Amino acid sequence: NFIIHRSFSLVILALQLFITFLVYKKSEVETFYKKVSILMLSLICFEILVGAGMAYFQIPKILQPIHLILAFLIFGIQFYIMLINLKIKKIETL
Repeated sequence: NFIIHRSFSLVILALQLFITFLVYKKSEVETFYKKVSILMLSLICFEILVGAGMAYFQIPKILQPIHLILAFLIFGIQFYIMLINLKIKKIETL
């Protein structure tokens, strides 16, 4: 189970790297999205480090709540960005 969990985190990291690359490639993208993409990349990297610390380096299990809180933050920010994008698309169609 841990191998699947670890591999999935690497897939998420790769996807966020790709998204960040796309955001920075387009010059017309707002600064807000550039900052959020860097924030997401940072959170995902920190999340992976905390998880690796628990799994490989026998760091105390106190990191588990931090690991879970970071995961909720990541999903929450992604959901917020989705809502913003849906609102922008809805306004553009009016």
